[in-house]
Amino acid sequence: MSGKATTRDELAALAWSLWAEMGVSGWERHHREWFVDPEALVVFTAWLGDTDARLRDEATDWCVRYGTWLSATRLANLIAGASEETVDRFGEFAATVCDHSSLRWRGATKPRKFKPTGRSRLDSFATPALTSLRLRGIVGVGARAEVLRLLLATPNASMSASDLAEDAGFKKRNVADALESLRWGGVLAVERNRNQLQYRLADAQAWRQMLGKVPEVWPRWASLLPTLAVLADGEERAAALPARVRNVELGKLVRNHARCVVASRLPAPPSPGPEVPFAEAFSEWFEHAVRDLAHGRRLSR
Repeated sequence: MSGKATTRDELAALAWSLWAEMGVSGWERHHREWFVDPEALVVFTAWLGDTDARLRDEATDWCVRYGTWLSATRLANLIAGASEETVDRFGEFAATVCDHSSLRWRGATKPRKFKPTGRSRLDSFATPALTSLRLRGIVGVGARAEVLRLLLATPNASMSASDLAEDAGFKKRNVADALESLRWGGVLAVERNRNQLQYRLADAQAWRQMLGKVPEVWPRWASLLPTLAVLADGEERAAALPARVRNVELGKLVRNHARCVVASRLPAPPSPGPEVPFAEAFSEWFEHAVRDLAHGRRLSR
């Protein structure tokens, strides 16, 4: 990058670093100790679109080679709540992957012109970042792997099917079925809290020993990445507006997505005040958060 990196540049840099952990040919890696969410990353990369054509092509190459380790169902569930523009871009991305592989992803539309680069390399799932794929190698690609991943990230917590469903990226009934099968297998302990069943790993330490190195940082990427996309789109739309209107529109953006910001574990956004225009405060807050994420720095709430 030359000159001052834009927020969208930093978001592309974040995607590059995460894909590099997945085995994509990239130059910078800042997330070796962070959990990487493959399906959320695919959707986010599709949203980025033409921001970085090489990133899009290298990510497509990875999916062509290793896409059998991704869940088509989870992809479909994650894309269901995305913007129309993201759905359209994902349709092209998915169609391009399917055109060069045996995969069949829902939502695929018309493929773009693409030639696989062959540069992606995935030799093992041993790194902390690939814990999600390691779990899939053990229990299969599906809801059980996501349930185990979420419980492994919070080993001292008991969680219900409802608690797990959003981050798992599967319907609540699929998560409930996965929980019950793991309970019958002796992997989970269960207790009833009022009318709700709460699950936890029966022996979290045994799982950590079996898996080896696990991430130090477990972001909620399935919430965080789409929230970053929505905020970036909103900021770009507001940039063309008069200053007063821009302040109002960005205030609405933050209010309308307040739940998503909390679920994403982003730092609290600024509150409107008389001293600093809200648009300026928002931009400073958002750029700082994105820059920290892109460079592998933990966010502080």
